[in-house]
Amino acid sequence: MLNYHQIRAFHAVAREGSMSRAARTLGVSQPTLSEQIKGLEAQYQVRLFAREGRALVLTSLGHELYGLTVRLTDVTDQIQALLGDRSTVDLGGALQVVADGPLHAASLLARFRQQYPQPQISLAVTNAPAALKQIIDGVADIGIVADPKVVPGLHFVPIGEDPLVAVMAVDHPLAALNNIPIAALAGVTLLLREPGSTTRAVTLALLDRHQITARETIQVATREAIREAAAHGLGVSLIFDSETGDDRRLVKRSLATVGPVAGCTEYVVCQEARRRRPILRAFLELAEAYGQQWRRNQQV
Repeated sequence: MLNYHQIRAFHAVAREGSMSRAARTLGVSQPTLSEQIKGLEAQYQVRLFAREGRALVLTSLGHELYGLTVRLTDVTDQIQALLGDRSTVDLGGALQVVADGPLHAASLLARFRQQYPQPQISLAVTNAPAALKQIIDGVADIGIVADPKVVPGLHFVPIGEDPLVAVMAVDHPLAALNNIPIAALAGVTLLLREPGSTTRAVTLALLDRHQITARETIQVATREAIREAAAHGLGVSLIFDSETGDDRRLVKRSLATVGPVAGCTEYVVCQEARRRRPILRAFLELAEAYGQQWRRNQQV
């Protein structure tokens, strides 16, 4: 009897060209995936993959089978979407979201909740690399992250550009300026996020591009702590505009730079293999509409 889990395993490995990437896509361990492939080959006494150096390639029979599994996967997705349209989103389900910041995640989830009140929602906030890893490992369904690295097997929906701005206490000497020259940052104490933070990476890349070294740096672990440190006069921080908040103790100033404005692009991310699940498809459609509105607002 044909084992669907074995066929699904074969299809994932054939598509990704890698056992490890396929395991991440399916959310299973690599040994489990390997056993499923071996079981399929043993059952029919065939070879579907061959090794060429370190690469895993399809045999001629494997190529034929992959053509069929592509069609099978398309039909399976259509069936799931058809049935899911009448059940999963309307009647319940669960949605696990991980983000590298609360603002866009909270806004998107509020809109999703208003339209689909039944699903159980969870939200975790961490830095961008950790958030992306949770998506790759199948721990979370949806990621909302800035400038994620391109990973095969993931689906990306851009939702908007977020420029870098300078934040400081209202009585800081630089607060008197409408725009902060990059060169002025050489004379300040700079508040930096922890290694792995997208904000830190973009900030350091900007300083490196302009060959600027801050007088002193202080590492601060969270965006909330960054704002508090700046408000208490510990230094200046470069953060994304959407994260500045509404704090009367602080002022934000644009950066006067030569060349493109430093910043990031926010994305909604999920596994390619999962994106046709009705609950994920509904969220992705909402994210696209959210992104269109955000971009319109930035043009005003």
